[in-house]
Amino acid sequence: MTVAEQLCDRVAFIVEGKIVVIGSPKELMIEHGKRIVAVEYQTNGSIQKQSFDLQNLGENNSFMDVLRTAEVKTMHSCEATLEDIFIKLTGRNLL
Repeated sequence: MTVAEQLCDRVAFIVEGKIVVIGSPKELMIEHGKRIVAVEYQTNGSIQKQSFDLQNLGENNSFMDVLRTAEVKTMHSCEATLEDIFIKLTGRNLL
């Protein structure tokens, strides 16, 4: 699936002869992913984890406070992978 994400303009998942979804990998990953950013940061000597909604992220005072006052260790948006989407929509695992 990673190769499909990188190389394909469009993908389709077919189950029992029926197309269950079709679209560009990017569109599908955005549509089926979580619209959050997960931040891991250090403050007062301990590691904290917090998630923030992407909607109006720049206006989120809690998020902006973390950026200003803590040492950010990692920050990730939470898009779904094509494998996640395949499992979700088909109920089947990849072999």
